[in-house]
Amino acid sequence: RIAWALNMPSLVNDFQVFYRAAGQTDPYELVKHIDNLHYRPFLSPPTLLPWLGWLSLLPFNLAWALWTVLGVTFYLMTAKSFVGFPRDVVSLFSFGAIEVVISGQVTFFLASALMWAFSIIKLKPILSGIIFGLVASAKPQVVLALPIALVASKEWRALAATCLAGLLAGASSVFYHGLAIWFEWLAV
Repeated sequence: RIAWALNMPSLVNDFQVFYRAAGQTDPYELVKHIDNLHYRPFLSPPTLLPWLGWLSLLPFNLAWALWTVLGVTFYLMTAKSFVGFPRDVVSLFSFGAIEVVISGQVTFFLASALMWAFSIIKLKPILSGIIFGLVASAKPQVVLALPIALVASKEWRALAATCLAGLLAGASSVFYHGLAIWFEWLAV
C-alpha cells in the first residue's frame, strides 16, 4: 500500500478530494467529469464542508501536514484513555492507521470524537450527544447504528442531543450553502 501511495496520481487520495472541495463554491459540480480515471469526486454530505473550509486557506502540503498531525494528535489524546501507552502509539502502525495517514482520511478526527463522546456519555450525556450529532453530520454512515445503541442503553438525553445537533448542522448548512447543494449531493 505504501509503494502504491508513493506512485499514486495526484488526485487519488482522500485529502486531495477534501482540499479541492474546501476551496470550491460547488464541490459537487466536478462529478460530471468522472470520466477521468484519476479523479475522485467529493461524495460527503455538505455538512462536512465546514470541517474542511480552513484547508483552502493554506498551501496544499502545509494543509496536508497539519491535517495529519492534528488527526494523529487528537487520536492519541483520546486513545490513551482507552488503551494506554504504548498500545495507543503501536496502533498507529496498523494497516488501517497507515491507510488513514497515506490517504489523508477524516478517520482520526471521527475516531477521536467518538471515543471522547463515549467516554463522557454517563457524566455529560448532552455534550456526548452533540459530539455524536457532529460526527453524524460529517460522515453519517459511521454512526448508523448509534440511535439503536442509545435507545438500548436508555441514553435518552444523548439521543435527543444527537438528533438536535444533527438537525442544527443540517440547517446551518442550508443557511450557509443554500438548499440546492443538498439536491446536488443527493444526485451524486
